[in-house]
Amino acid sequence: MNNPPKILIIDDDTQLSDLFYTKLTAENFIGLKAFNGKEGLEVAKKEKPDLILLDLKMPIMDGSETLAQLHADKETSAIPVFILSSFNDWSAIKMTPETAKALGAKDFFEKGIDLNLLIQKIKGVLKLI
Repeated sequence: MNNPPKILIIDDDTQLSDLFYTKLTAENFIGLKAFNGKEGLEVAKKEKPDLILLDLKMPIMDGSETLAQLHADKETSAIPVFILSSFNDWSAIKMTPETAKALGAKDFFEKGIDLNLLIQKIKGVLKLI
């Protein structure tokens, strides 16, 4: 694990990315940002983050394709991924922690999640608590 741990935010919503980034850096994580799946894959391979926060609905490459490619590459396959999306706002298919895990993610959280709870979940997966 990196010290301090690196968290990659892959999300096309710059306002939310900035919010997550600010909270992560305030909690002594190194925040990294990418604004679509293609860019996220490049950053993941270069920076080797300890965890990825991944949106689903993005331009160029969506989150499910990004997740599949992360898992298919031996350099990035072991990186835990949290799907963090407002996907449920527009999808007929309800995303749940179970469906996220079936896709290969560690968990699913809606974007309105309390940031302190998100930090606790990140620390739990990284075994920092």
